[in-house]
Amino acid sequence: MGFYSQKILPYLIDWSLSDPSLAKYRQEVLANVEGEVLEIGFGSGVNLSYYPEHIHKIITVDVNPGIHALAQKRIQASSIIVDHHILSGENLPMADHAFNSVVSTWTLCSIENVEQALKEIYRVLKPGGRFFFH
Repeated sequence: MGFYSQKILPYLIDWSLSDPSLAKYRQEVLANVEGEVLEIGFGSGVNLSYYPEHIHKIITVDVNPGIHALAQKRIQASSIIVDHHILSGENLPMADHAFNSVVSTWTLCSIENVEQALKEIYRVLKPGGRFFFH
């Protein structure tokens, strides 16, 4: 990843996705998240404050290490433990049937091989698990 991708793009993404008009969508998407949680496309951590109170830990993935640096403030301000991995949602190293909930907001459009990412999401979801996306 080049200078633009690591240093400029993260700020543009954070600025645009932090828009207060998106709050109601985040609340709707995250309201019923439960159990073991994986968030694909964690970005700058904007979703953290919208998770239900009973969520205490999430595993997150994002391909851009530059945007994770922006997430640090939100992670430190949150009571949720974040186990972050810099990798793509197309090739998840997690075990089969590991998560009750997989979350992905405003991310699928930026994944090169969406079909592969959806297969991975299905693979890591427990039977009866749910995929929450917008």
